[in-house]
Amino acid sequence: MKIKIALLGFGLFALSTMQAQADFYKGMPPLENFSPLQYHQQGKVWDITSAPNGIIYMAADKGLIEFDGKSWKAMKGSNGFHRSVLLANDSTLYTGSDLDFGIWKRNKFMNFEYISLYPFQEESKALNEEFWDIHQVDEKILFVSYNNIFIYKNQQLTKIPAPSKFKGSYKTDDAIYFMDEQIGLLKFNDLSLIPVFSFPDKQNIDLAGIYKDGNDLILISRNAGLFKLSEGNFSLINNAISEILENAKVFSFVKIDEQQMAFGTVLNGVYIADNQGNIVHHINKKKGLANNTILSMHHSSGGKLW
Repeated sequence: MKIKIALLGFGLFALSTMQAQADFYKGMPPLENFSPLQYHQQGKVWDITSAPNGIIYMAADKGLIEFDGKSWKAMKGSNGFHRSVLLANDSTLYTGSDLDFGIWKRNKFMNFEYISLYPFQEESKALNEEFWDIHQVDEKILFVSYNNIFIYKNQQLTKIPAPSKFKGSYKTDDAIYFMDEQIGLLKFNDLSLIPVFSFPDKQNIDLAGIYKDGNDLILISRNAGLFKLSEGNFSLINNAISEILENAKVFSFVKIDEQQMAFGTVLNGVYIADNQGNIVHHINKKKGLANNTILSMHHSSGGKLW
């Protein structure tokens, strides 16, 4: 098994290891750093995706970044900071930004061109609507802000307002979940949001991610560790990584494979753990990162974690 890890905060970092999976727990993999100058001073990178051919796309402050493994290309879309990116196919991308979201299509010269799909810029200036997440469900593309979900299908938009305020959205293998500030966890079902769980009143929990473990949901909180939601029962998970993450301020999360997952933090770099909660690797500024803030991560189909 070969793994390459690129960790993005205030700079781009690549951590490479050529060890087999059985040796993954040993030592510190070599670290490769990419400077902001290399990716054209595009600011912070907030979201990452990849194509089957290995090309990486990144939503950054100043636009969309394309990286083919050798060269970097910066592309300007909307005026606002680019917050999210979704790949539909080799010739179609979607991005979300401040006060805008839209579609990127390749022209006859094979260059991407941006078209805004958001007709409400003037109306939403008072809200300063930011589109942090994009999901695809069958033929629907969901653009998500704190205030609304906009569903794009057949060149038409449908708007679903947040019950109060969305604090995040999370895609698992078979569902999309939304965290509402007052109601709690909701599940997307066609054009409806179905309540799943209301958190206890005294537990003000913000989520950084969700994944499925059998029929259970594992909830990654930003500052309280890991929780399990099983048949309506909500409980704290007691293991090594959960205890560590209570104080690390998790910002990003991704499953690497069926055995491992990565947690990007604000205060202490990235942690890689196995399904039992054992810490496989911890990489932070002391071990070569330019700083300890990990804003985004992505695991590609080629077996690389960015």
